[in-house]
Amino acid sequence: MLVPVVDEQLRAEGLTPAPKPWTQFGFTPTAAALECPWGTPDSMHSERYYAWAGLNSGEREEFIGLVEQNGYRTEDDAEGTWVLAPEDGSPHADGFLITDAWVVITDTREQIDDIVWAR
Repeated sequence: MLVPVVDEQLRAEGLTPAPKPWTQFGFTPTAAALECPWGTPDSMHSERYYAWAGLNSGEREEFIGLVEQNGYRTEDDAEGTWVLAPEDGSPHADGFLITDAWVVITDTREQIDDIVWAR
């Protein structure tokens, strides 16, 4: 999922991946999908978080609808549709982007480039 140099850097920091099935907003993508929090073996808290799902025809609109039903706002630009924090201050990842081909969630916008499939 990650660019090899990023994977190596995270492991050098003592972090390990814990890949799991996609669970975002009750959406079940029909294409490949993966969530992968990274943390230390002795903690349930993730230090870095990566999620990616491929989108097939119609799934982009379905996913955006679910995001908005859950109180999140969206903003379009040349890269795609950014998911913004809800007005109620719920936790939110800054790197949450939906394109025609995929959706990606990372802690920051800069970390999107860490995912091979988001390039």
